[in-house]
Amino acid sequence: MSQHGWDDERLGRAYTSLAGSQPPRDLATGIMTAVRASGQVHRHVPAFATRPRWLALGAAAVLVVALVGFMPGALQPPRGHAHLAVGGIELDYPSHWTLHDQGRAAMGRGSPWAVLGTLPWNPGCDAGDINCYYREKLQPGTVTVTIGDLASEITILDPGLDNSTNHRATIAGMPAIVYDRGRVPGNYYEADLDLGWQIASPESPAQFVTIQAMMREPGVAELRRDVEAVVASLRFTRPVNSIPPSPGSAVHAVRIAAEALLARDVEAREGAGDDASSIYSCLPESLGGTGRATVAYGPGGWLGGPIHVECTATIETIQNLWWRVTFGVVSGDGSTRPGARYTETMWLTPTGDRATTSNDGEVPPALITSGPGAAAAAARAVAIALDNLGSSTPDFYGCFPKEPGASRTATISTDPNGLTHYHETRAICSTRVEPKADWSAWRLILTATWKATDSAPAGRLVAALDVDAAGQSGPPIVTGDPIP
Repeated sequence: MSQHGWDDERLGRAYTSLAGSQPPRDLATGIMTAVRASGQVHRHVPAFATRPRWLALGAAAVLVVALVGFMPGALQPPRGHAHLAVGGIELDYPSHWTLHDQGRAAMGRGSPWAVLGTLPWNPGCDAGDINCYYREKLQPGTVTVTIGDLASEITILDPGLDNSTNHRATIAGMPAIVYDRGRVPGNYYEADLDLGWQIASPESPAQFVTIQAMMREPGVAELRRDVEAVVASLRFTRPVNSIPPSPGSAVHAVRIAAEALLARDVEAREGAGDDASSIYSCLPESLGGTGRATVAYGPGGWLGGPIHVECTATIETIQNLWWRVTFGVVSGDGSTRPGARYTETMWLTPTGDRATTSNDGEVPPALITSGPGAAAAAARAVAIALDNLGSSTPDFYGCFPKEPGASRTATISTDPNGLTHYHETRAICSTRVEPKADWSAWRLILTATWKATDSAPAGRLVAALDVDAAGQSGPPIVTGDPIP
């Protein structure tokens, strides 16, 4: 091979110079002589598998052609390639493929950006109707490749994604998963090979670039090489930043973690006073150590009162692409469930921007208040609970006053579960509250009574439910007479 390598242009010149001539006795020598005579400097062109097999296999394949016979004019310049830039990526694909990139998003998770391949677009489908295209089955010898994105609930590194049909890889500098499902029996598209790629984006390990390829015999092996060459050519148009190792990395990591937790603290205390504190204000003296604090706000907001917590925080680099901050909290005194654990994992970009967050466990609410402040605490919890219940079933829970011990006359037209009766029943609705024996919640008792009418008897219905210190309620237990 010449020092400049094999490129499409030089090979094209070489084969064109031979087309129409009698096959030389030593075809390999003739080809190499023509290549050297072309005198062109090597340019990198992605090697799509649509090139003839003799081109992919080099001189050895040329010798095979010589053995089976040389047909004048049969050797043609290799096919070229086209370029696609969409969704923050760019790639190259065979120029004889068609491209559709004006479709509206299909229904379901993720969003398709473009469809490539040799499967013709049905004339009955609008140019932008990707769902119509998806109804098309593969024709013999065709391939279809769909490129898009997917917002996942888990990161690309989650071991739960691993199975027998995939393996892990690095594509365009990012971690990826490659799916090889082979021929899925009975598949709608009649595909003989189903391939897929999920590639993490630089912005988040839970944001994927997706590539789905299906192809049908004959020629699946060659089509597969085409598709794999397309994937190999993919690159991101925005920088793929990395976390460089440096003497100050440890100090920088501490600052990154502290700023991430501070941002979560502000979010958790939204609408609260400056004197309020959240679990994220519990910072250990050092990363990996244990901190202690008394807090009133958790990841979901107000806990209903103060609880004591212990916390830990760690930070690490993941493949030099992201920071991963793991924050753990164990509930203590004042909690309805001391010992309960909550873990929050924050993935950050190299500059500290939050990419994605996941969590496990919970921070239980505080015990309800006893003593002089109990009545006010109960009233606040009941008001929050009735507001929440009234937003989903207003024609029942809207009848009840928010003040514990109060009653009022109003109309109800639905059961506590929301079943509608399509007429109104005038009732006296009363609200009563009492603490549970273990002080884990208030027992809210809602009673509706109505008098007999010409068409219905008198009745009484009770809905009892637990309301925690933060006003969050459990499912009601309903007893009594059915509402007319």
